[in-house]
Amino acid sequence: MISNVNPNDPTNIPDIISDLKLRSDLEIDFRINEALPNLSISEKTALLIDGNNIYRRAKDNGFAISYSDLSSILEKRCNLVAKYMFTALRLPDPNLEKWIYHLTKNNFEVVSKEVKTTRIGDDIVAVKGNMDVEITIGALTLDPSIEHIILMTCDDSFVALVKYLKYVQNKKVSVMGMTIAGENSVGMPSTLTSSAANFYNLMNIKDYITYKKDRL
Repeated sequence: MISNVNPNDPTNIPDIISDLKLRSDLEIDFRINEALPNLSISEKTALLIDGNNIYRRAKDNGFAISYSDLSSILEKRCNLVAKYMFTALRLPDPNLEKWIYHLTKNNFEVVSKEVKTTRIGDDIVAVKGNMDVEITIGALTLDPSIEHIILMTCDDSFVALVKYLKYVQNKKVSVMGMTIAGENSVGMPSTLTSSAANFYNLMNIKDYITYKKDRL
């Protein structure tokens, strides 16, 4: 890093800008590393995302997730060899189709099914799009060489799965989710976070994974 430079000398401006950017990048890396401890570039890691659950929780927090940015962050810190998005969809929908295209372009394997709708009254429609079975099967049938499984969900229905992966398959299992901030704050289920080796709160890296226009 540059020190003892004269900021009033125009010839130093490019170096000063470069130095400031480096300092900013290092600070960002430090914050992310602090939020995502115990990741190892030597560990084969799989990311399994409960898409609908995480979408709703992020929406409650007023943002959408850029999965390309999240993927880049993880790939710098672990050997991310598998990425799965599990999601129930209401098709046809051009926006959803574009979203799926970007996910596959970023090497996510998308496991999906259409949501089921049932009319239970004149103005009430029940929507069902649970992916718990698909996520469980996906986790249990991962390549045996996978050492670390990151389960991205806020649903405590997966406590039994986390414990099975840990104690029967001898996997390191982390949970990635988020609390809900603000007046109507909601925490993560303690039964889920306490059963995992690590809990990664996405709210701590929100600034670095927020979806921006034309990026996913």
